Amino acid sequence: METANEATQDIFKLFSLSGRVALVTGAPQGLGYEIARGFAQAGARVYIAGRNEERTQNAVARLKREGIDVAGVVFDINDTAAGDDVIDRIVCEEGSLDILVNNAGIRDRVPIEDLSEPDFHHLLHANVTAPFTLSKRAAMHMVERRWGRIIMITSLASQRGLPTASGYASSKAGLASLARVFATAYGKHGVTCNSIAPGAMETEYNASLFNDPNFRPWLLQRIPMGRLGQPHEIAGAALFLASEAGAFVNGHELVMDGGQAIAT
Repeated sequence: METANEATQDIFKLFSLSGRVALVTGAPQGLGYEIARGFAQAGARVYIAGRNEERTQNAVARLKREGIDVAGVVFDINDTAAGDDVIDRIVCEEGSLDILVNNAGIRDRVPIEDLSEPDFHHLLHANVTAPFTLSKRAAMHMVERRWGRIIMITSLASQRGLPTASGYASSKAGLASLARVFATAYGKHGVTCNSIAPGAMETEYNASLFNDPNFRPWLLQRIPMGRLGQPHEIAGAALFLASEAGAFVNGHELVMDGGQAIAT
């Protein structure tokens, strides 16, 4: 008869990423950093990807000081050839790429009438086209091994009509749809694709907005939990989707917003 301790160990195994190899884009700080940190703590070999070499290596060094061993790779997600090269190099060095988290992206905070067409196209390329090309390349390797996890970091903004973030909201909605497309295309090959839609998360990038003495109280009134999300809180959701615990979850968008979507 199985003991309670043995049953607990089995549950823990479901969330283990031991032996898995993961690439997290936009990971030198914020949500990507916490996802990478969580994956590494769960046993994965994690590659932190960023555009800036100094910031990327600083992130790697911070984690190593905690006793968390990760590697850094530097490339611009808008450079398709560079992305392909990074994925192929990881597969060559590690033998596989099991998990891809498309976290890197850009956003606009201007009225819709002030967003130019070139800027709109730039947002779409960074937030939809780049994850599309990276995911295609990663899926090619995952299909060979009949196992893989692709996670898109979308946004609650994709479910809102935000006139001051029209390009960002539109592109994140496209990314959520892209996740469902990949889910249907590759699910039969053992590769799942899901997305996480964070709400108001207290990251470095959002600091100037959320520290506004007028905006912050207005926002908190619209979140049933009465607080902002903390970056480390996304790690658990990402780990669930990346591990065997989430093996039968495919094409889903997991909203992390403290209840904001259902209250406003």
